[in-house]
Amino acid sequence: MSAVIEAVAPPPSRGLTFCDLSPFYAPTGGGIRTYHDAKLAWFSAQRRHRYVLLVPGPRFAVTPHGPNATVVTVYGAPVRAGYRVPLDFAAIRRVVDELRPDVIETGDALIGGPLGLLFRRLGYTSFLSSFYHSDPVATYLAPKAGAHGLIAAMQRRLSGWLEPPLFRLQQRYNLTLTSSAWVEDMLRARGVSPMTRVPFGVDPIFFDVGRNRAPQRPRARLLYVGRLQADKGIDLLIRAIPDLLRLPSATLTVVGQGPAAAQLRALASSTLRVEGYVSSRSTLARIYADHDILLAPGPYETFGLAGLEAMATGMSLVAPDAGGTAELLGSLVAPHLFTRHDTADFVRAVAAATAADPHEESRAAIALAACYGTWPEAIAREVDIYCRYLSPCTT
Repeated sequence: MSAVIEAVAPPPSRGLTFCDLSPFYAPTGGGIRTYHDAKLAWFSAQRRHRYVLLVPGPRFAVTPHGPNATVVTVYGAPVRAGYRVPLDFAAIRRVVDELRPDVIETGDALIGGPLGLLFRRLGYTSFLSSFYHSDPVATYLAPKAGAHGLIAAMQRRLSGWLEPPLFRLQQRYNLTLTSSAWVEDMLRARGVSPMTRVPFGVDPIFFDVGRNRAPQRPRARLLYVGRLQADKGIDLLIRAIPDLLRLPSATLTVVGQGPAAAQLRALASSTLRVEGYVSSRSTLARIYADHDILLAPGPYETFGLAGLEAMATGMSLVAPDAGGTAELLGSLVAPHLFTRHDTADFVRAVAAATAADPHEESRAAIALAACYGTWPEAIAREVDIYCRYLSPCTT
């Protein structure tokens, strides 16, 4: 196990050692993978701190990502959509025991959170933080639109049982990080503190697309990017497809994978193209460049990273009046919002986006995205927060 330490250079005396426990980091991951990849790139480009990302994989492995950044995988059992559930908890404990990190950051309440609390109790770290990447109560437990009768009653009962202990767990961290104000407000109302907001950034390649975009009509090249499952609003999108494709000159491209992939492929046509998962940022940038409007129908996003990336490229964004994506659009003069779960209002909002002035839409989207800056700037802000909590070091 000493390979973990040997794989990264020891930090200078004023630097910190960071260890992220991330069960949701996967080869086909979305926003969480993008966040951790951005951290790997940032820590690889500096020499003050060291960073270890601890994730499930097919076997134990130590993979350096530059002098001061390392990915350690421990065995995890495969589940759907390319994700794994970590099972080799003894290996996780040995790695963290050897590292003795200044900061352990967890990204989920069910596996990483309890492990982090255990490691703090064992004395492997004195500072445990939680990045609130998803809201499991609202996303998976609360009654959904269309639920009724016994199903809704069971969902409501389960939510009522599990919500209090989940938020009591959240209160036990030394620090909770959030990416949006609405998550911050929700957690504060449930007694979570201390807490700080660290908005995400954008890969610079997307801003390059925005600078080179030449907006034109018709603006009817629609795009969806994300997991093809219910919490992302894919059911609403599928219901809306016939009406969306009746809009003048409309085409729709769906990028992603998930439980609804087969259903979408069965609908494929000359105006509906269904792609798989795209891992390359440059390929994704080219896809954004070839489309006008991003559809983000899911109401449970804690931030809405795909929406921010799309706006950086000059695309319009259509989103529900809930979650982090709605917050992203909140500062626009004319945001394309629709009533969550409402198929007809979703189609109305898309139609309005296709009719909007292309130059004004593109300018406003890029300007908004620029307020968030790039990923290197976002990670530097986060590390600076940790430094201010833990030491006099500066980034």
